[in-house]
Amino acid sequence: ALGIWIVTLAFEVLMEEMITTSLANERSEIESSAVQKLLSMFCDAQVQLGADQRIWGEHKRFSQILMRSVGVEGRKFTDFLCDQDRPRFDKLTQQSTSSLEPTSSLHVTMIDAGGTSLNVELFHTRFPSLSGDRDALHLIGICEEGSRSTKELQLQDLPVISQSNF
Repeated sequence: ALGIWIVTLAFEVLMEEMITTSLANERSEIESSAVQKLLSMFCDAQVQLGADQRIWGEHKRFSQILMRSVGVEGRKFTDFLCDQDRPRFDKLTQQSTSSLEPTSSLHVTMIDAGGTSLNVELFHTRFPSLSGDRDALHLIGICEEGSRSTKELQLQDLPVISQSNF
């Protein structure tokens, strides 16, 4: 009887941990989705980076801005920055150590496929990895300077995010 009780207790603890982890992952996905929706309203493109600053996934709009006909997945984001902006971007991503910090921004020059300079403002935020490891992921919003005025955005354009989603 004691053995069955111990096995039952261990099973309950394991199930509780699995449910807690699942809920935390779901919340993180919802938060990430909300941030991405907001960035898509304000920015011309967005990319998701791993802790190593490599681009995760294909980002069609980002590729279009840089006139790239081949995919950008797996490339280091800094490969698309002019040389003098690379250390500044590294500093930006290293300074932001908490996902609770506000989004930070940086004006940089990116280089398109034709070698033409493109002035942009980058908006950076971190969010925890769904795998639960120490390294956080980076979400970068990219706004071409002069392409869209924030005055054009109307309050009704913003997505509705209710507390019940969290």
